[in-house]
Amino acid sequence: VYLAVPDRERTFKYRNAVAARLGGEAAGIISFTGGLVSEATKAALLKGRLTLSRSVATIVVDNLIYDLSVILIMFGGAVMMLLTIDGLDTAVQIVLGFIALLMVLGLLGMFLAAFYRFKPMTYLLKHYGEKSWMPKFISRRRHSVNELENSVFDFYENRRATFFAMIAVNFIAHALSVVEVLFILRRLG
Repeated sequence: VYLAVPDRERTFKYRNAVAARLGGEAAGIISFTGGLVSEATKAALLKGRLTLSRSVATIVVDNLIYDLSVILIMFGGAVMMLLTIDGLDTAVQIVLGFIALLMVLGLLGMFLAAFYRFKPMTYLLKHYGEKSWMPKFISRRRHSVNELENSVFDFYENRRATFFAMIAVNFIAHALSVVEVLFILRRLG
């Protein structure tokens, strides 16, 4: 969260970002709604330090970068299992191949969205915002949603070094998780 906020708008300390992250994750764990409450709690904990629109944009950027790293890790894991484990059952091979295909499609979709600046929520609100089934409180936020999606693209276009630093931090966290699981499995025999 800390790195996703532009330097000129960062009026809080790193410990505040850590508190928002931990508070949000804790709220997500104890609540039956999980991620929904988690992300709202993070935004609430950053209130007073960031504008609501900036805190939401920051959380969206942070989550998208995390999701990208998860897609890459899952793709790598599926391919590694297909290539290194001998004697896999055909059904397992099909599932792993399907997972790898889904990850490639996800990466391709993210790449194309970034390349063409495709804004899915703005598109949906433009085409379906006036439908009777669309809640009015959502359709009235069309401009805010467009600004949010623009800020995500602006982050990628204007802060590439930070983007790659955040990807690296996520990969380090994933690597530590793998080492932790390996350690525990070895201790269990």
